[in-house]
Amino acid sequence: MTSHHENADSNDSCLLQAAENLKSRPLIINDLDFSEFHAEEFEQDPLVMARLAQMAQDKGILPGGRMNGGGPPPPPPIGSIPLPPRLQGQGVPPPPPPLPGGIPPPPPPNFKRETSPGPSGGQGKGVLKLHWKPTSAEPPPVPSLKQKGSFWNKLDQPQIDANKLVQLFEAKHNKEVSKPVDAKPAVLQVLSMKRSQAINIGLTKLPPINVIPTAIMKFDSMVLNKDGIEKILKTMMPTAKEVEEIQEKQMENPDMALGTAEQFMLMLSKIPCLLERLKLWIFTLDYKTMEKDIAEPLMDLQLAMKEMEESKTFRKAMSIFLAIGNTLSGTEIKGFQLDYLAKASEVKDPVYKHTLTYHLAEYMLEHYPEGTDLYTEFGAVARSARVDYKELFDNLKRLEKECKASWEYLAKISKNDNSSMRQKINEYLTDVAQRIHQLNTIHNVTRNRWHAFLLYFGYAVNEIPDQNPNDVFKMVTEFALEYRTTREKILQQRKRMAEKRERNKTRGKIWALEGTAGDGGDPNRRRRTSQNAPNSLQRHEEMSRMLTGLSDGGDGTLRRRPRPPGDSIISKDSADPANDSPEDEILNGLVKAATLQSETRDHRRKARQFNRKSLRRTRTLKLVDGQLETNY
Repeated sequence: MTSHHENADSNDSCLLQAAENLKSRPLIINDLDFSEFHAEEFEQDPLVMARLAQMAQDKGILPGGRMNGGGPPPPPPIGSIPLPPRLQGQGVPPPPPPLPGGIPPPPPPNFKRETSPGPSGGQGKGVLKLHWKPTSAEPPPVPSLKQKGSFWNKLDQPQIDANKLVQLFEAKHNKEVSKPVDAKPAVLQVLSMKRSQAINIGLTKLPPINVIPTAIMKFDSMVLNKDGIEKILKTMMPTAKEVEEIQEKQMENPDMALGTAEQFMLMLSKIPCLLERLKLWIFTLDYKTMEKDIAEPLMDLQLAMKEMEESKTFRKAMSIFLAIGNTLSGTEIKGFQLDYLAKASEVKDPVYKHTLTYHLAEYMLEHYPEGTDLYTEFGAVARSARVDYKELFDNLKRLEKECKASWEYLAKISKNDNSSMRQKINEYLTDVAQRIHQLNTIHNVTRNRWHAFLLYFGYAVNEIPDQNPNDVFKMVTEFALEYRTTREKILQQRKRMAEKRERNKTRGKIWALEGTAGDGGDPNRRRRTSQNAPNSLQRHEEMSRMLTGLSDGGDGTLRRRPRPPGDSIISKDSADPANDSPEDEILNGLVKAATLQSETRDHRRKARQFNRKSLRRTRTLKLVDGQLETNY
């Protein structure tokens, strides 16, 4: 129990210490700063404090409760007012007397109240009522809430025309024209059913159609995001023929409302330079992502080349691999192309069926044990193996082309727009053009370094244009992964063999240690025991005599050795067990097994079933029924 309480106290102290440290730590999680929303008054729950204040008001501790004149007192209970005796012949008691304070008594059950008059401007008229719930305009008596005040107390009282409101919201009881329930207002549909459905489906993912034109004019990405712009560009752009047909049908049927798809087409057609605006807008939103997709792989390519050039383990592994190859091939080449690393796991020795990678890992563990598993060093190499750098170069060219097109879009838009947005977009495109030039420079430098990297690894000049970075790094990554797997396998095998050797060293000695446990580890005692033990020749002769059960009688004739009694053997064995060596114990066990004989039988054991014959033999001999009866 004491330890349990000590653990609980230590946990509480840790929690308190963590809470104290949290006070001095800013409330920042990742990139989100919550410190501006934190204040001391919010360390306690305002709801709990408001409930406590309300309870104090009800008990009269704080002013503002019901008992302090905060409103008319509640009606007393019925039992506190004496009622007159029930009149004879009437089953309903008279109404109670008026309550103090000028409040009229409640009406009798059969009393019908007249309709209460509405507001002063709407008296005598049926005005639409708002069925809302009133709220308290005063905050609870909590200092922090009182200081902040109430939202409703901060509102200004506007001047409204009550008569106008009454006229507008007066409930008219005119005869309504009966309309069929399923009747729908006539809508002018000009587009085909398939086209109209496609536009209506697209509008479900877009904001209301009345705010879309304004968002396009102002490039407001808070209203219309990238997905919405792409959807409009792909499937919802109006054609000149569609707009012309909609306008003609609208002029022919001015009383009919246009469908949602037709309204959207007309709204988009009224935006000047709609296509140019959308393409320019999508480029400004897409540039950051495209720049990141180009810059990061270029950095990985630079790091991958650096990792392979500076890796000591890779350099040592390639030297051993080259030596193995020269030994097997009988050549003296100075280097080999890296594409042969993909075949290292396919070549196996015919004896143990181990791959070249296996033998390489064994040599590395013997000659370079401080080396790594090679795969953990090649992080950038593995990332570069998943990038198509030809496609990356195409993306860079496409980015440059779209930037040039954006300048043309801006020039076309500027003819009809002279707002400040034009200047902002102009500055943005200028910065983008500079960044694209930087990307081109980085790409050229990376490409040049890649060529130098291949030359560094011995590739021929005419072979370099055909080598892609992702292909080369993919071969190196697969080789490094195979090397790591094989290396771990060899280490596990060596660990198991070492454990097996340790077990073999102690095998057969555990019982000897148990037998000598009572000696107290006296070395002199063990030395005396080993000196008194017979040599190997004597043990062999004695064992031979004991196993054959014969002994020499001294006169040249052999005689059978009499069987010693079992108790004498036991007494001899148990006379002085401390003086027996482990070899003597083994010898005595063999002697016991050879000399002990089973006791002689006085009479022959009878069979359990006398005169039992085989039924199979009976059927074979074809005995008659009489013989069967006599036998059975």
